[in-house]
Amino acid sequence: RAPPPGVDVLSVAGVNTRQDLNEGPHNTHDYINNQLVVRRGQQFTIDVTFNRPLTPQDDFQVEFLIGSDPSPNKGSLVVVTFGNRPGGSWTGQIVGSQGPVTSLGITPNPRAIVGLYRLYVAVSVGTSLQRTDRNPATDLYVLFNPWCPNDDVFYPDDAGRYE
Repeated sequence: RAPPPGVDVLSVAGVNTRQDLNEGPHNTHDYINNQLVVRRGQQFTIDVTFNRPLTPQDDFQVEFLIGSDPSPNKGSLVVVTFGNRPGGSWTGQIVGSQGPVTSLGITPNPRAIVGLYRLYVAVSVGTSLQRTDRNPATDLYVLFNPWCPNDDVFYPDDAGRYE
């Protein structure tokens, strides 16, 4: 889609995985790691800085890839959409916006593949997508979630949940 007249084409200036904000609710603060660590079935927040504030016409998605040959059919390529397009097995919503910084709440499927995901933000420009470059700093780990009743490893006893 074309932006409204007089508005620059949307592009991504940066991504912050908000490790500081997410580690407490995900019970991952004891992990010593430079990457974000979250649990499946539970929302986490990332901040995407665009070149300008979003408009209703803007179309973008966040992509998560795991493994050497990611595929939507295998669950190893996950696309989280924002706007008017249907989503996939993970859900996403805009939870805040201040100027060019947009906060996104993303919830991995409770049965998502566990492991290290690569994160990309892709913006629709005309009929194509422009993806962010590969950035290991935005990689994130998705773990089992014994706190989530929809995760197969759910554990009802709080004392038994700690790894």
